[in-house]
Amino acid sequence: MKPSENEFKVMGLAGYSNIESSYSKKAFLILKEVLIVKGINFFYKKKIKDLYFYFYEKFKNFRFDTVAFVVQHFSEYILLKWFKNAQKKFGFTKIAFAGKVAQNIKAIKKILENSNIDYLYVPPGAGDESLAIGAVYSFLSNKTKIKRISSLHNPYINCSYKEFDPKKYKLSNLEISKTTTKKIAHLLSNGNVVGRYVSSGSEFGPRALGNRSILADPRDSDIINFVNKKIKVRDFWMPFAPSIIDKMFNKYIKNNNQALPYHMTYSYESTSEAKQDIPAALHPFDKSTRPQIVTKKINEKYYDLIFEFYKITGVGALLNTSLNLHGEPIVSDHKSVLKTFKKSGLRYLYIDNYLLKKND
Repeated sequence: MKPSENEFKVMGLAGYSNIESSYSKKAFLILKEVLIVKGINFFYKKKIKDLYFYFYEKFKNFRFDTVAFVVQHFSEYILLKWFKNAQKKFGFTKIAFAGKVAQNIKAIKKILENSNIDYLYVPPGAGDESLAIGAVYSFLSNKTKIKRISSLHNPYINCSYKEFDPKKYKLSNLEISKTTTKKIAHLLSNGNVVGRYVSSGSEFGPRALGNRSILADPRDSDIINFVNKKIKVRDFWMPFAPSIIDKMFNKYIKNNNQALPYHMTYSYESTSEAKQDIPAALHPFDKSTRPQIVTKKINEKYYDLIFEFYKITGVGALLNTSLNLHGEPIVSDHKSVLKTFKKSGLRYLYIDNYLLKKND
């Protein structure tokens, strides 16, 4: 795994091990004896010259899934302790959490399940990309009478482009036709995988939330291997996530947070109905999930597509993963999405009001 690129994969891989074995406990102690938290500050217990080589030597005889598990388990352990200490010091029950580790959805889940915090808000761009927004709000709060900032629910505030015009591009060996959400919903219900691109308003943050997504039927677990091998070319252990319309959210998700997952920034336990209806969008091992709740107010067109799928299948959700190739960023403009479509194993691309289909 590459540093500064593949850290997020640890969360998906971590679910395949557990802390019960002496093997895992021994690996966990390696991390526990290095870093501690006192109050709201973190400290190194050991002065280590080079962390990479230190941990390389310590972990080289452990299985890769065990290493992933203990890194994740330790992150949850020390963050939960930090949150409890901070809550004891400041007395809060509601908090907004940002910074790179705030994107660790499994740690967020652990904090919500084991602390007295009842509202934990994680923004759509919880890493460094939100610093500029925070700086502006800080400036305004000092210069104006702004005292409170409401949560950012609408994540579709990134770049927008003019509506797609197929005449501007050389699209040989493709069938191009005008289409509707109903037709796309039928394609998905028949087991087809469809890329969806919307020119107006891309997602802000690291998650694809419908406007730059690869969509599929969440009922079919076999579709996981197809997307992994033929389209995304990604690691087998990485779970997919569901986009769920609001009326079906409580049917599929055991919710323990007053802040709702508009941006796929929380992880939850799934219900028995979810295990039956959307197995392909759950973690293959522990059946947890990182859902996106879709409302008509925030993204009407995406809501309508899922609702059409619901009318056909009775399932109010779609499997959703980012529209990109392995190792590449999520698509941005029309040129990048067309390039990705041509290079991938995708057969269908739903772009604005058009359906592009590769010839057999």
